[in-house]
Amino acid sequence: KLILVKDFNNFTDRGLYVNEEDDPLTGNLFLTAGEKWRFLRSKLSPVFTSGKIKMMYNTISDKGENFVSAIERASKSGSVEMKEISNRFTIDVVSSCAFGMEANTLNSEHPELVSIFKQVFNDGGPGMLYIFFLFAFPKFSKFLHLRQFNKKISEYFYDIIGGSISYREQNKVNRNDFLNMLVELKNKGSIDGEISTETRKLTLDECVAQAFIFFFAGADTTSTVISYAITELSHHPEMQEKLRLEILDKVKESNGEITYESLHEMQYLNKVVSGKETNFNL
Repeated sequence: KLILVKDFNNFTDRGLYVNEEDDPLTGNLFLTAGEKWRFLRSKLSPVFTSGKIKMMYNTISDKGENFVSAIERASKSGSVEMKEISNRFTIDVVSSCAFGMEANTLNSEHPELVSIFKQVFNDGGPGMLYIFFLFAFPKFSKFLHLRQFNKKISEYFYDIIGGSISYREQNKVNRNDFLNMLVELKNKGSIDGEISTETRKLTLDECVAQAFIFFFAGADTTSTVISYAITELSHHPEMQEKLRLEILDKVKESNGEITYESLHEMQYLNKVVSGKETNFNL
């Protein structure tokens, strides 16, 4: 809090590689610094309130059922690669909640989206030495017009996100999702119902960059946690049973349905997901 608020002027830059001229996707909240970071942070803060996240719960729950079905199908042929299947689950969730897009990668649809996802995390993308060079010599890299994300990834996201923004603006489509909030920030400079002292609006490039980082940061971190938690539970059946009993107890009053409220009452589940269960060798 001291670094990000009170002493912000002394800690504005983190030294990450940003080259918006050649690679607009680097103009996202994670990579930018200084006043640009503060501007984006103030604009995007209202997006992540508990009320707005609660609105997405039913969509996440529906994708969860698809996730269980996908694991059951995969298990028939032997072992299950949890990171791969978790990646597909989180891609489906973020695509739907954030952009109103039914990716359905758990049922092997939109394979190009899974391919792009892997490229961003260096599976067929730029090597670690290349990434190291960008971050070790950011000014020289910018002089050489080097990109962090290849042109194919940029074009794909400009086509998907830019096209969706254009469609919603032309047809006056409103949805309770992340993309709709970006459209409001682009056209009005603030999100409906939120008070903002910053009048500057987001550009299309800034909207696409934020959508890009929201998609990949949200999908990969979540899928990593899920895959580790499920793998560890499979090796500790006693903990798996303890967790199952807690869940069954908490959903008694909702006819076996896991509601948003009952989920927050599951203390042992929270320990498992947070890695606070001391017997886990994480």
